Parts: sequence; structure tokens; C-alpha cells
Amino acid sequence: MSVTIEKLAQLADVSKSTVSRAFNNEGAGINARTRKRILNLAREMNYQPNILAKSLRSKRTHTLGLIVTDIENPFFASLAKSVEDRAAESNFHMLLGIIGNKLQKKAEYIRLFMAGRFDGLLVGCAENEVNLSHFDYFLDMKRRNFPFVVLGNMGQLDVDYVSYDDERAAFTLTSHLLDSGHRRIGLICDDPEGSRGRINGYRKAFYKRNIPLAEDLTVLIGTAGTRQARRATRQLLSMQDRPTAIIGVNDFVAFGILQAARECNMKVPQDLAVAGFDNIELVHSMDVPLTTVAFPVDNLAAEAINLLLKKIDAKEKEEHRHIILEPKLIIRQSTEISR
Repeated sequence: MSVTIEKLAQLADVSKSTVSRAFNNEGAGINARTRKRILNLAREMNYQPNILAKSLRSKRTHTLGLIVTDIENPFFASLAKSVEDRAAESNFHMLLGIIGNKLQKKAEYIRLFMAGRFDGLLVGCAENEVNLSHFDYFLDMKRRNFPFVVLGNMGQLDVDYVSYDDERAAFTLTSHLLDSGHRRIGLICDDPEGSRGRINGYRKAFYKRNIPLAEDLTVLIGTAGTRQARRATRQLLSMQDRPTAIIGVNDFVAFGILQAARECNMKVPQDLAVAGFDNIELVHSMDVPLTTVAFPVDNLAAEAINLLLKKIDAKEKEEHRHIILEPKLIIRQSTEISR
């Protein structure tokens, strides 16, 4: 027979409310020694609090949802872990939904999280990913007053979001290459919508310096993987007037660029400079240390969780917040040679 809270209170010689305070870690009305005694006794008797009953009383489940596109990319895996760690610090659990590139799956997850007594939701979105389907489920969550925060730059869309300044990141990285003497700089991206900020920053660096931009050096590969990046790199390097530097839309793509350069018997950075974005762990095991732009995921996770918990606790509707975090350029050996 399972142990009830009444039985545990009787054995501990305290009231039911004191047992509840012990499990809820409420300091008022219970001293540390009493709480420790109750928790030790509960452990010995294999007592488990009735989480459903507690959630019905408090209208809280202390559970959050997180939707991301892909955890094979180490950046998103690190982001998921950081979000879970930050949530745990506030006594919240987190459940993860992975959607790949399927927008319909994202809508299904959002409906599932809203129907499943979750307290709030973090939604990963590509930059400016604001097509009609997004408006539908964002508006649905807003109509139901369901707390959510978007991970990604949604421009002027009337939702709370936390993001990095992708345009500034690409502008800074491209400027570094231009200032090192490169003029023909390739850019390998996954798609124009999800990479819009990085494409804009790349182009702006040329315009700011009045340097002609070669349109044929931007290659869209659909999926930001190493295999696709190797193929795109070989395409760029086969040009008669080939690029002297290539930027990958992320470090995975940059890794593919490095592989293709080696296959083409080109030395990095002597023959070809290579750079990426995200500063994932993989960059430390590459043949040539990679110049990249770091987006500290711990900062993103902390800001997103803090904003979401404020929305969950808010008694009244508040103004939407747009938090943009600054990227950091990390220069390594892959771009060190000036031209």
C-alpha cells in the first residue's frame, strides 16, 4: 500500500501542511532540521507526493516545453541542455520536442504542449520565420494567454523573443576577412529565410566599404550539413576566379568546407580562409583551429527562462520584450593569413 501524506505527517508528528512545506521547500514556518527529518522519513517509506493533486491546487505543473529543429547540431544540443539546467534551478522540468524542418510538426507540438498542462513553452524559430502558419499558432497561444517565448529574431512581430544579433555577427566576421585583404568571399547558407540576418550582414560589410559584391559567391544548400557543404565548396573552388575565403552558415558547414579544401589539395589558411558560426565543441578537434562567431548558449538559455518564468508569474498582461544578445568574434588559425 502506498504511503499517504496523512500517514507521513502522523509518523513525523507534524501537520499535513508542514509536510507540504517541506516538499515545496518553503522556508517560512518550518526549520531546516524538521524539513530534513521529514524528507529522510519520506525516503525511507518510499513516499511520493501526489504531483497531480498539487498541480490541480496550484494550477501549476512546474513543467516547460522546448521545441527545437535539430539536436544533431551541437549548438542546439547545448542549447537544450542549458535550458534544462536553467529550468531545474527554478524547480521546473523540461520536455523536448524535435521537429526537423517540418513546420506542421511544430504546430502539432505546440497544440500538444498547450493541451498537456504545461506551464509555458520555448519555441525555436529561424530568423524572420513568420509565415502564415506561424501567425496561426502564435495567435492561438496569445488568445489562450498561454505563456511562451520565441528563441529567434522575430523582427517586429508582437511576441516575446530572445535572440542573437545574426546580422551583426555576419557583418563582424565578413569585415574581419575584408580587412585581412580578401575580396572574393564565398558564403554557404542553408536557406534564404533562416539565414537572412547572416546574409544581410555579409552583404552590408561589402557595401560599407564600397567593395563590389560578387553575387555568384553565395550558395544555398538547403540543408546545413557537411556533405552538402563539401559539394558547394567544390563548386566554388572550381570557378576560374575562385574565392580566397569561404564562410559557412554554421560550424558544421565550415567543417565541410575544410574537408573539401583538403580534398582539393588546398591549404588553410594559406590557399583558402575558412570561418563559421556557433563555436561548437567540434571546432577544437578540427585540423585547423576555426575562426568563428560565438553565441554563448548559457546566456540565451538564462534570458529565455527568466523571461518565460516572469510571463508565467505575471498577474496582468505586460509589454512584449525583445532581447537581442551580442555575438563574439573568435579569430583562430583558419583565417590568419592576410592577402
